[in-house]
Amino acid sequence: MGQSRTESLLESLANQVVGISYAIVLYWYVFDFSVAEGFATTIVFSILGVIRVYVIRRIAEWRRKRKEG
Repeated sequence: MGQSRTESLLESLANQVVGISYAIVLYWYVFDFSVAEGFATTIVFSILGVIRVYVIRRIAEWRRKRKEG
């Protein structure tokens, strides 16, 4: 059995939580961005990341279903 669309969305959101954690450490503490710069960058990449992971997962599920018949 494959992954539902809801499960794909939850997976992509979970990946973003991890990504945001990295962004907070890197942007705010390592690269010394201002809070506003770090927040804006994090939001943009988070939105793009959710879309990217969701689309990749849905393509993988489409291919899996196609192979199963």
